[in-house]
Amino acid sequence: MSGLEFVRKFLHTKDFIPRLDKISYALYIVYAIDIVLTLRGDLYISYQILQAFAGLVSVYILTISVTIARRGYRPAKFFIIAWIPLIAGIIIWILKDINVFSYNVFTNYSITLGSAMEVILLSFALADKINIF
Repeated sequence: MSGLEFVRKFLHTKDFIPRLDKISYALYIVYAIDIVLTLRGDLYISYQILQAFAGLVSVYILTISVTIARRGYRPAKFFIIAWIPLIAGIIIWILKDINVFSYNVFTNYSITLGSAMEVILLSFALADKINIF
């Protein structure tokens, strides 16, 4: 949820793409349902929802970032570059869980590795954004 909110604020989705921005609220509802399921102890169902949802949210974020980048918002271009390693990590993780890839250290920590690379690259995007304003 916090990652999605970061995306909304960083890319100014409310200003650039208000209709697509409204989809974020529906995504928050699904996340909230998943949290409730986890707290109730329905971990298997919660995990299945999270797996399916991770890919969907990644595609959503990539779509809005490309749309905003095409409208000329320079930080969105850096954002896309930064998100590529994370999205790759999520895809590898999902494919590992559905037995397309074998379980090993790389596939098990693919999201963590992708996230670490994303943080490093997002620092450049934030620096660029600060220099614009």
